Order: sequence, then C-alpha cells, then structure tokens
Amino acid sequence: MIEILLATYNGEKYLSKQLDSLLGQSYSDFHIFIRDDGSSDGTVSVINDYVTKNPDKITFIHDNKLCKSPMKNFMALLEYATADYVMFCDQDDYWYREKIVHTYNEMKSVEKDSSIPTLVFTNYKVVNENLEPMKVNEKNLYTYKKRLNLSPLLVQNVVTGCTMMINKALYKNLTETREDIIMHDWWCALYASSFGMIKYLPEKTLYYRQHPGNSEGAIDLSNPKYYFKHQTIKKAKTSMKRYLGQANAFLEIFGPSLEQYDYEKYQILKRFADLKNKNKLVRMYTILRYHHTKSNFLLTILQLWFC
Repeated sequence: MIEILLATYNGEKYLSKQLDSLLGQSYSDFHIFIRDDGSSDGTVSVINDYVTKNPDKITFIHDNKLCKSPMKNFMALLEYATADYVMFCDQDDYWYREKIVHTYNEMKSVEKDSSIPTLVFTNYKVVNENLEPMKVNEKNLYTYKKRLNLSPLLVQNVVTGCTMMINKALYKNLTETREDIIMHDWWCALYASSFGMIKYLPEKTLYYRQHPGNSEGAIDLSNPKYYFKHQTIKKAKTSMKRYLGQANAFLEIFGPSLEQYDYEKYQILKRFADLKNKNKLVRMYTILRYHHTKSNFLLTILQLWFC
C-alpha cells in the first residue's frame, strides 16, 4: 500500500484536475489523505465531492488545526501515515499516469533493506497554469544539482517534494515539527542523507505547474531575472540564519542518534550548526572548506557575502 498525502489551501482552481490525475494512475494500490488548512474558496467543496464519489480511495482529514504553512500542513499529514511508502502531492500539479508505478519500482530496486530510511525523487516537466510546456533550461533547475550529501544539503535543498517517495523507516522518525524546519521535503532529505540513502530518478513523472499562486516553484539558475524577480539578494541576507536554525533543530532532535550511527556525519552537522556562534571569517572558511556551498557560482558569492 502507498499513501498519497495531499495538502490543500485555496486550491479550487486546479484541484479537480490533480485529483483526476491521481485517480487515473495505472498503479491502483494506493490511498489519498487530504488535509485542508482553512481554505476560503471552494476547495473543501471539491474535496467533499471527490470523497463522496471515491470513499474507498480518499480520506478527508478533519483535525481542527490551522497550520498556516505548507510545511506544517504536510508534517501534520505525516501523523496519519501508516503505509510502507508515502508520496507527497501538491494541489496544483498533474501526475503522469505512470508516476506511482515508476517511482515505486525505483524505490524497490534501491531499497535493499526496508529498515534503512530511503528517499526516491524524480524529474518533472515545467508547465504554465494551462499545463503548456514552458521554455526552461532544465540543466539549471535545482533537480539537476545532484548534491545529495549532507554538507551541501544543509544549505540548499535539491529534492522536490511533489516528486518524492519515502519509506516507513524514514517517515516514522519525523514525528516532531519545529518552527525552524524550512520545508518538509528538505527535512526528509536531511534525514535520508544522514541515516539512509537518496536516489534521483531522472525520468519525468508529473507536470509541475507554475502560476502566480505558487509558494515554491521551478527555478532556472541560468536566468538573470531570477536574481531580481525572486529578490535573491534580499533572501541571501536572511538565508544563513534560516539554514542554521534548521541545522540546529536537526542537531537537537537527531544529533545523539547520528553521533552513534555515523560520527563523521555528526561532525559535519555539528560543525555547521555551531557557525551561529562564529564570526564572518570563520563562517566563510567553514563554508568553503567543508563544501557547504550553493550549486551556482553567483548564489555562492551571495552566500559568502551575507553569511
């Protein structure tokens, strides 16, 4: 059994097509859990309609909690997971018919031991709000920056949550939600990199819809407009604080077990987390010396300048 965790918030415009793509999967042994985070449009009506028509496939979770962020919404959904494997689903994408089966097959091929935390993520097709292909230099998308070791992952996530499958050995350990977690997929990637393994499948498995309401989106690092449109310089000024906050939360929760499991990785995590108490020169040296750099030259320059 595979469980699909779908987090919604004011997603009425695209939700029906997404649900149709899930229900039309070639792989049938799955169940969808949906959690809405206080939508004010017709999202809940859409969900109720699909639950009525597909009661054996969809469960609508009502827990009366208001998360106020995609990260917390997905982390709340994880509390209901019981299956051997879990996939995460955004409300505005569109899954290829073979998405589940291809991701699942890849998971089974790399998961030699179900007790080892394992994460598989895939490629995607960037489309506009009408599901029309967009001109994007795919080699410059975060997905193609296959930097899956712990050192670079501490400063840049390359795992796209809506393409991800994780096993039970991974998600059963992610029971605590902290304010310092930047995104659920990043948190999963940090855990998999620390205690298990991550595998990237270059096959495209969904249409990744880009529209004005995206909380996150595909980023082409070769496009100069990115550095202005997305206020990259402004973000760079505050990003180090966020990375260190997330690293310290990870260290506090998982540090003791990581020290026993892999002392070298524990040292990597602790050294980076301790940068909150260091001066700028030490931070710059540590970032370069231990490969806590971004995947792009300009981003790395900004990172060092504002660290």
